[in-house]
Amino acid sequence: MKIVFAPDSFKDSLSASRVSGILRKKAEEIFTKCTMQEIPLADGDKGTVDVLLSVLGGRREWAMASNFMGEPIEVEYGVLPDGTVVAETGPLLCDDGRQECSTRQKMLFSSSSGVGELIGTLLDRGYRKIYIGAGAGMTNDGGMGCAKALGVRFFDQKGEELGAAGFSLKEIRRIDTTGLDPRLSEAELTVMCAVNNVLVGDQGATYVYGAMNGGGPEELIRLEHGMRNYAQSIEETTGLCVSECSGAGAAGGLPAALKAFGGAKLRSGISSVLQLIHFEELINDASLVVVGEGTLDRTSIYGKAISGIGMLCKAKKIPVVAVVGQMGQDAELLYHYGVSSMISSVNTIMEQEDAIENAERLIGAAAERMFRLLAVGMEMQNCEAFFPDAGVELRVRADNQGRIHWAVDPEWDD
Repeated sequence: MKIVFAPDSFKDSLSASRVSGILRKKAEEIFTKCTMQEIPLADGDKGTVDVLLSVLGGRREWAMASNFMGEPIEVEYGVLPDGTVVAETGPLLCDDGRQECSTRQKMLFSSSSGVGELIGTLLDRGYRKIYIGAGAGMTNDGGMGCAKALGVRFFDQKGEELGAAGFSLKEIRRIDTTGLDPRLSEAELTVMCAVNNVLVGDQGATYVYGAMNGGGPEELIRLEHGMRNYAQSIEETTGLCVSECSGAGAAGGLPAALKAFGGAKLRSGISSVLQLIHFEELINDASLVVVGEGTLDRTSIYGKAISGIGMLCKAKKIPVVAVVGQMGQDAELLYHYGVSSMISSVNTIMEQEDAIENAERLIGAAAERMFRLLAVGMEMQNCEAFFPDAGVELRVRADNQGRIHWAVDPEWDD
């Protein structure tokens, strides 16, 4: 029997590698004769660079770019052995809590320009095969900032050039691509979309992830109207309809701009990672795959790591079980995506900070519960004992009313 551990990271607490190690340690306590393999994963969001470098090798490099509020920061990217670059947008687009402005300001006035700056730096350094991981982010500008940083210009009805932010999307009347960086035509861009949401509508960037970021009705309505106008303007300029492209709604709509102006291919983030590391070959002889993630809910079916692994394993008839931080609304939908069972590590009422602080202990305890239950199922099927003898004697006696009592007490004397 072979067990493969393929978790994603647990947001704000543990890396995929650390989670994988915890799961394996607990499994080894119960399945003593089992072959085990750790394959930590990511879906294009946080941890993707680490995962690919750890499996494929390569090196890390750094560049300066603007974060979502325009502040310069240093960002890391990976260079694989064949010269392919892998970068994550999370450090540039995610809210780290250090900006002293309201959620409304962050949503309306933040920009993805730093991603365009990073791509420009990669082109300057001679890289032409680039993977961009697009996952979470505070921005909701449809990648307008990224496009502007790469030479695209946006104008309002008065012919005045617009600044790049979600607030400006509604004002776009004309797009000028004549200044677009010509080196993009030489490059092979792939966007690893951590989710498969489209750009607009009920399952689009704004109404799903803008709402998750804390946007109120007024902000969401304005941003959605702006995103629709933006998509229409892109179609009028390039002839490309991006509003319904799968994955275009990731990272505040960033993939839409990279596809429209950079010729990027939009791919499932988890599928890209699985293909790059030849995951399907690694699990050919697996009896069970154990996955993990910080939160499972309805959004997990939109191309995230667990659903991607689940569907691949389902096709290969390999069972998948999940140990997760917490289960949100409609997490059970994952049963239709190849996940046979799931267990939450949060085992009582607690604050999120407590769950993060005690993540190792909680995940370990949840993993033990999961593996013990699996072992019970195997005992039922094979009549094979997995649990060691505790060294106590089980005795039976009747009380004065004839009722039977079971006693586990090595000191009890008849």
